[in-house]
Amino acid sequence: MIDRIIKEENFSSRVRASLEKLRDDIPTSHIRQLTDFQAPDGAYWNAYLEKFWGKNWLQIPWFFAETYFYRRVLEATEYFIKSPFYHQDPFSEEKRRSLHHSWEEIQLMAESFIRGATNSGPTLEEFSSHIYRALWGNQADLSMWSSESGLQPKTESISGSNFVILDQCQSAHNYLASVPAGPQQIDIVLDNIGLELLGDLCLADYFLNSYQSVKIILHVKAHPTFVSDAIESDVFHMIQSLASDRLNPVRALGTRLQNYLTNSRIMLTTNWFWTSPLSGWEMPKALWGQLRKSDLVIWKGDANYRRLLGDRHWPYQTRLAEIIWYAPTAFLAIRTLKANVVCGLSYIQNRTLERQDPDWMINGKWGLIQFQSSKSSDSRGNS
Repeated sequence: MIDRIIKEENFSSRVRASLEKLRDDIPTSHIRQLTDFQAPDGAYWNAYLEKFWGKNWLQIPWFFAETYFYRRVLEATEYFIKSPFYHQDPFSEEKRRSLHHSWEEIQLMAESFIRGATNSGPTLEEFSSHIYRALWGNQADLSMWSSESGLQPKTESISGSNFVILDQCQSAHNYLASVPAGPQQIDIVLDNIGLELLGDLCLADYFLNSYQSVKIILHVKAHPTFVSDAIESDVFHMIQSLASDRLNPVRALGTRLQNYLTNSRIMLTTNWFWTSPLSGWEMPKALWGQLRKSDLVIWKGDANYRRLLGDRHWPYQTRLAEIIWYAPTAFLAIRTLKANVVCGLSYIQNRTLERQDPDWMINGKWGLIQFQSSKSSDSRGNS
């Protein structure tokens, strides 16, 4: 990944040398504090790192190492110190190429959403079709498969019922239907750009069309991470690209999304928690309180799911509610499996999957849609 950044991004010789040093330090060198400590998250990170002094990259938790790596890439590329008004995304070329390569597929998906739209209200069938699209869009992950590798998995059917190991769409739909006067706020914790972001934006559009009083809060990353995770500028770029497309249905979708932004029915927000190495139960108090106001929080993607579970090897039969005791509100986890962390399965289901596909937990071919309606009674959150 570092070699790709050096090759594709037009960084100075000083930055390239810093990237090469980071590459050569992995995995045996000791982790260290960040040197761009004046960055907005610098103090947070140096506090996170204190308990790992003297350890190398192989001696710290994997999720911590991943998030720390991406933060060190920003340090090496001087992301936070170049200018208060301009930051060069070290993954910009890969993002641009990915969007270009997938634009025809994005157009087709956007058109299919328009053709499939109805005015019959939020039916289970329509709700499920949007959730499935949002699910399978998560297969496109540039931190695992580059846009040029041709290795990204692809599930052919929209529902992909044979590849959905847990499907709780109906429970989520029934819950939303039971909210008095309809949901007033739905939060979506975004993951990747491209097809996945399109699916999430279409899901937001569906909710806004179905519930007249609802507003959608999109949680973006505060800075580039995991290569293709969406930051604020990625969302604006996608919506602008849709609004200026040559195809009328695609352009209409983009224009509608622009109007939602203008009218504050869609709002973007972020929190340093989403790029931190923290587990879900370490969520800051302010963010916990913000999510508490939502009728439903949708957690997108594999990394966000791993954060929910603390990236721990829970027994696969563990009930989700036993782990997510801290949930501030009802939530829906939508994820294709790319890491061996999961819960809520039966013993028989687990054994069947192991026989059917030995790599089912990591190859991105399988998905889950997991819903929990209960709220935590803990109103304090974390500091």
